[in-house]
Amino acid sequence: MKRHSNSNSLKDDALWRLQKQLKELRQQLRSSGHMAKGSIKSKMNEVSESMQELYDDGRERMEEVESDVSDFIKTNPFQAVLAAIGIGVLLSLLFRRR
Repeated sequence: MKRHSNSNSLKDDALWRLQKQLKELRQQLRSSGHMAKGSIKSKMNEVSESMQELYDDGRERMEEVESDVSDFIKTNPFQAVLAAIGIGVLLSLLFRRR
């Protein structure tokens, strides 16, 4: 009988240890999850800021190009018309072959 009682005690002890380890593992996973979540949010914010900067830079460059083209057309209207005609002819030749 002592053997049976001793066996139950060992099983209970082993079960208690497993439950304790499981509880610790859950806590570690939660902690790791929170850290990973914070890290991911931080990286996403960095990427978002970088994308916004690239967008703003691209927008500024396009505004500069638009201004330069507008100034060129105003100061050289005849050349601008000839350039537009030339571009139109080139595009029509390219698309006609396809």
